[in-house]
Amino acid sequence: MTHILYTSGTTGRPKGAMVSHASIMWNAFNIVGATQIAAPGVHMLNPMPLFHAGGLNVLSNPILLFGGRVTTMARWDPPAILAYLGDTANAVTHMTTAPPLLQMLVDDPSFAATDLSTVRKMVIGGGACTPELLRTFAAKGIELHPQYGGTETGPPALVLEDGLERAMTGTCGKPVIHTRVRLVDPDTLADVAIGEVGEIWLKGPAVTPGYWKLPNAQHFVDGWFRTGDAARCDADGYYYISGRFKDMYKSGGENVYAAEVENILVDLPTVAEVAIIGIPDPKWGEVGLAVVVLAPGAEVTLEDLSAACEGRLARYKHPRHLEITDALARNVTGKVSKPALLARYADRGR
Repeated sequence: MTHILYTSGTTGRPKGAMVSHASIMWNAFNIVGATQIAAPGVHMLNPMPLFHAGGLNVLSNPILLFGGRVTTMARWDPPAILAYLGDTANAVTHMTTAPPLLQMLVDDPSFAATDLSTVRKMVIGGGACTPELLRTFAAKGIELHPQYGGTETGPPALVLEDGLERAMTGTCGKPVIHTRVRLVDPDTLADVAIGEVGEIWLKGPAVTPGYWKLPNAQHFVDGWFRTGDAARCDADGYYYISGRFKDMYKSGGENVYAAEVENILVDLPTVAEVAIIGIPDPKWGEVGLAVVVLAPGAEVTLEDLSAACEGRLARYKHPRHLEITDALARNVTGKVSKPALLARYADRGR
């Protein structure tokens, strides 16, 4: 038995990551130690969407596999989430979410008075937690467990089991027990040295066997799944995410692939060229900046770009900022240079 969760590709076209019953089972085995989901009385509150691996497979399916209970909410609603968590009669023990969404709980007026005494573990993915966020939940007696992974990888491939002090360093932990990890130079395909940045390659029974009706050659090398993400590993075996080799960013824990947005906006008659980059945002982690070269004599507004995306892209994929430029930065081969654009507009979202 297999289910398919769709995730955008680097070309912006959806790809169906195949997830088998066995993959879900092995993922449960991978995270049972760090998250204690097999303990008595486990009850997860799941306010994450079920079309997303974070809502379906990080904890929900594994908890059900071990005989626990999962309560699913229709939407992310901070006051409702805090009210449910704070009612000790519900005895919620677990939750998983992304840092920007977790920050929304902290920012809600009812957070300070909310009793979180029944909560044992929170697994956090889709971005890095700020030190302030880690300390805030530690003060409530809750360990946040940063993890790294994706729809295709379990999801969790790296999980931090240690406490606050280690989490404050920015690590997402060590490999889960049944997933092997390599950091590879994407050009030479050789493993990088300790402390150097490489592309994360994964292999194990929780990792997808491939994409629905797509050849594996582009995404796998000798059975290793190429994530496109960049990380380094220290001498103690802790991993630190450095960025992404592939052209995407994360907004509210959700992947946004630039090409998917660019392919829509470039069809506007007012737009000659466009490049999408992710820039820092205090609420969502990252949001999209559209760098636009106008068609001759044309004008365009951010509202025009959003209107073009309406009904075609989820709202979190809509650009939140706009920059007009005479020409896009390019490399020596003539391709648009996203690193140059990121460097030019690095402070745009601050």
